[in-house]
Amino acid sequence: PARPPPPSLRRTHTRSGRMAAIDAAIERCEEMLSASLLGGATGEGVAAASGGVLVSRTDPDDPWANEVTLPPWVEKRRCPTTGYWMTAPFESQCPMPEVFKGDTTYLKLLNPIIGAVADANEAAAQPKAEKKEKPKKEKKAAPPPADDDPIELFGKAKLVVAKVKEVGFVENSDKLYLCQVQVGPDEVRQVVTGLRKHVPQEVLEGATVMTIINLKTAKLAGQLSAAMIMCGVTDGKVTLAAPPAGATVGDRIFVGGAEPKAPPPKECKSKFWDRIKVQLTVQGGVATYGGQELVVGGGKVTVPDMPDGSPIS
Repeated sequence: PARPPPPSLRRTHTRSGRMAAIDAAIERCEEMLSASLLGGATGEGVAAASGGVLVSRTDPDDPWANEVTLPPWVEKRRCPTTGYWMTAPFESQCPMPEVFKGDTTYLKLLNPIIGAVADANEAAAQPKAEKKEKPKKEKKAAPPPADDDPIELFGKAKLVVAKVKEVGFVENSDKLYLCQVQVGPDEVRQVVTGLRKHVPQEVLEGATVMTIINLKTAKLAGQLSAAMIMCGVTDGKVTLAAPPAGATVGDRIFVGGAEPKAPPPKECKSKFWDRIKVQLTVQGGVATYGGQELVVGGGKVTVPDMPDGSPIS
């Protein structure tokens, strides 16, 4: 007996158009399967039902049936229970009756896939929400380099109290003195200075002076010079910068008594010294740096008889 057509598997969806394609496909499959099961199939080679079994030379559902020529003794038989087309005589029963049920139930397996695709398409069609920009964190201003702090910059030059122990002459020079200068309790350095035409030998020898002792060692007239004696200079006149009475040899000289945080480098590079020395001037008979007085041992470094603004070098 003919089987009734299988029930429709179409579903009703609230989302507009989402399942239209799968519903149409299921409906078409139902129509084809119903026609075949009821004997209404008209595919090539389909014979009349024999004992409730449809027999055909080809599988009407096989799109490639015409590509293969079967031997005369091979035929297709529709399983009346499942609707599966068996190849006789190789198949006498449906190999997977739990899968082939004679209807379109198996098409339900496609629903999750089609639904996911539909969801993805809908999501792609929706305008993307604008991303909220996170407020940028304000970068904290980096502390100024130590070189920009006048006290720290001055601290790169190691200016100390020194005492001239001996004053001699440089051979073949009428401008230079060759001095032995004590710059620390147990440290004496050779210093070549161009004071011969400006400061009498007897005045310089034994004088307490201000020196810088961490400049690069120089060579003058064939003699090494490991420090520099500082003086006020104006219009050809030269005056020694004199630490206060009672200052100890080797004591470091500071600006306004403020000690830099960093210790002085072993060598004060010329790029730093050039910036420092242009700010060393005489103001009111006192040695200053950037307008601030140079002090040591509780007293001021003086440069007497020098007009204000005179450079110290």
